[in-house]
Amino acid sequence: MVWLRLLSSAAVISFVSFPLLAENLDRTDYVKALQTNPHGQQLSQSYEAANTLLLVESEATQTHWDQFTPQVGLHSNGPGSQNGTIKVLTENPNLQIYFLADFNRWGLDLDPVLDALRPVDNSYFVGTVRELSHGMQYRLLVVDEKGNAKQVLDPAAELFTSTGLSERLTGISDPSPALNSVYWDFDRPDAYRMTSSPIDLHGVTPVIAEVEAYGLVSQWKANHQVGPAALSDTYHFIATSGVITQLKTMGYNAVEFLPFTMAVDGGDWKFHYLNWGPFALDSHYGTPDDFAQMVDNFNREGIAVLMDAVPGHYPSHGNQGIRELRDISLATWKKSDGSSLFGDAPTIWGTNRFDYSTKTVRTFLTEGILTMIRRYRLSGFRLDNVDGIVGAENGINNPDYTNNSGLKFLFDVGQSMHRYQPSAFRLGEVYGANPTRLIAPFEPSQPADLSNGGGFEWEYHVGVYFDFMAHALLETKTDQINLQPLVKTLKSRWASGQVASMSYLTNHDLAGGVWPGSPASGAFPATLLKNAGFTEQQSLRRIKAFGTLPFFATAASRDLPQVRLAQSGDFNQQSAIEWDRLKSPGVKALNTYFSALSKIVGGEQAFALQNYTPDTIRQVDDSRKIISFRHINFATSKAYYGVINFGKTVRNYALTVDDGRPLLLSLDSEAKEFGGHGHLAKGLAGTTMKPSKLGSSLERSIRIPYLEGMSSILLETE
Repeated sequence: MVWLRLLSSAAVISFVSFPLLAENLDRTDYVKALQTNPHGQQLSQSYEAANTLLLVESEATQTHWDQFTPQVGLHSNGPGSQNGTIKVLTENPNLQIYFLADFNRWGLDLDPVLDALRPVDNSYFVGTVRELSHGMQYRLLVVDEKGNAKQVLDPAAELFTSTGLSERLTGISDPSPALNSVYWDFDRPDAYRMTSSPIDLHGVTPVIAEVEAYGLVSQWKANHQVGPAALSDTYHFIATSGVITQLKTMGYNAVEFLPFTMAVDGGDWKFHYLNWGPFALDSHYGTPDDFAQMVDNFNREGIAVLMDAVPGHYPSHGNQGIRELRDISLATWKKSDGSSLFGDAPTIWGTNRFDYSTKTVRTFLTEGILTMIRRYRLSGFRLDNVDGIVGAENGINNPDYTNNSGLKFLFDVGQSMHRYQPSAFRLGEVYGANPTRLIAPFEPSQPADLSNGGGFEWEYHVGVYFDFMAHALLETKTDQINLQPLVKTLKSRWASGQVASMSYLTNHDLAGGVWPGSPASGAFPATLLKNAGFTEQQSLRRIKAFGTLPFFATAASRDLPQVRLAQSGDFNQQSAIEWDRLKSPGVKALNTYFSALSKIVGGEQAFALQNYTPDTIRQVDDSRKIISFRHINFATSKAYYGVINFGKTVRNYALTVDDGRPLLLSLDSEAKEFGGHGHLAKGLAGTTMKPSKLGSSLERSIRIPYLEGMSSILLETE
């Protein structure tokens, strides 16, 4: 739910070689060497600053959830107790609130004393719930100062009714069941017990698959069926069908689901971003037990499950008939002064912006994210629409964000996440805002406020990167491809302190057409390329070359599996992954290539953030449209050189390297097993490439005998 800001391209640059590592590959000596190198002095200063701000914490393995107690929600009073306690945020002590459920016949047998919630301060109401039971549906009866009464949902409920869930709870099939809050007893004897731990992505290169839950498996064949038998079986089917193993085979070490907190009814992927239950799992796709089993199985396979959190806005209305949200959900709550409790400022999507100026609302939203991550042992989150959150008070153009309540909320989330689960992956979707303080690490010994770091580690910050991708991917004349915007955006990250920026070929927004005006918007790359006149073979080569770029250029990669399957269409019409496309030889070869690349990059620390340096861009040959990157594991001195040729085939290409160690061919996108001709492997005939010295310099050069057009290779030191 973003828009693309296209930036104009600068002039073409000629061949450029960036500062090199000396023979001694010690990290400290490297930084010192850069400081004395006139060509690398500015970069070294940015490098040290970025290390101070961005290098991930070494301690991040232990969780501290025993210290976390949410302010709101419905909870049991303990083992053996038939009662529970509910706490509700109101910011209005003048209300009267009562608990409604089957035990008091939804108010017909209401006990005005036992079923009443009482204000504990000006912000919250608290009450005892009698006869609390697993699966109990409930609402709250709220009476305002004028005597107007409404039955409303509990904003902090951890579950709400939907068609599939209601049938499981009641045994009655109802296509449109009443919309109620649900108490789910996570501690009952037959509850699913998670045994795995969240995956720590620190120290590795995240290779993230972005998927929609039902779309992941709706065309996956398993157990003599295609996809789950019902929408409400989705989480369980993912857990048991073998698709998790398939994702592991493809080299993914993380999966980012489109939002899975409770959203409006309907199958459109955009509806996932119309969240109205920030504490609640989306029950349209299964139960909390199903979801816990699914996450457990991902964790066991070493694949981190990331939450796409949407605390930027909420729908004031939605659904149909007795499930209409307008008078029962977040928008119905009013403060004592009559203003909206959760906020009513309109967004461009027709939703309401949350009111971040109210501290208890910021706490409510933060605890919703924390509850989901703790409850289901998630490995981190992607936080949607950071620009909208900080821009809610017109602070988006203020680099200091002084007293910006949206930024305070973001800091609450990042700092709290660091406090309770330091290993969590913390990503913000940023496009126009200045996130420098947001991605500064949180220091636990310092105050938890805007003077400290925000605790986020990663951001999207595409700008000119997507300008390059959008135009170069579809450029029919390779000599017109301009590498300058790419070099500019990658190098500028160091100057701005935004090193931990994530890049990708496309995502759900781009493939779904949310960014109108971009030539790369509105379809998957395969369709964009076909519409531009490229043949299927040419398209596959381009997908490999441009899809490789994020792996070489940044310290994290993220893609849609549909890209690897050269899927046609767009994400709006076909968010489902067409797994049968793997039967096509060309698609199978494409997927095999990306799987091999993912396993190397995701499994080798040389590509990880702590080893990401200002001179990762190794060499730019704009005349021949070739760019190379160098990654080093500073602990072992092992080096990798990634080369992408966006131009025509070149023979005996000279690549400058750091030292005299021979280089092996690790991966070639045009190898026979990846659908190519294997010319490079044939030319090398199993031998290594031995560097030759360049004059008196420590630099050396190798000759790559054959570098095919629109291809990529990966070399590694012996």
